[in-house]
Amino acid sequence: MASARDDIKATIEERISLLGGLGRLSCRGKSVFIKPNFNSADPFPGSTDWGFLSAAIELFRDAGAKMVLGESSGGMWRPMRRTLGRRAQFNQWSN
Repeated sequence: MASARDDIKATIEERISLLGGLGRLSCRGKSVFIKPNFNSADPFPGSTDWGFLSAAIELFRDAGAKMVLGESSGGMWRPMRRTLGRRAQFNQWSN
């Protein structure tokens, strides 16, 4: 068994296969909503781990899903646009 530190994508795929795999979900052409936690610009565990999120998005895209990524506005005390602006990785999913 692979350690999550070795290959997070393979580890997620292995765990999903225990539930029947992504093929069982028939997600090709469907929209899949992923809701990470970006309460702050802090790294995991203060926010969703970018490596995990990237791997999950890749797996669903590889299965043919259309990805929808959403998060709350963060409230007036920590607007989401400002929080995500501090995380350069966010731009990789903007297309």
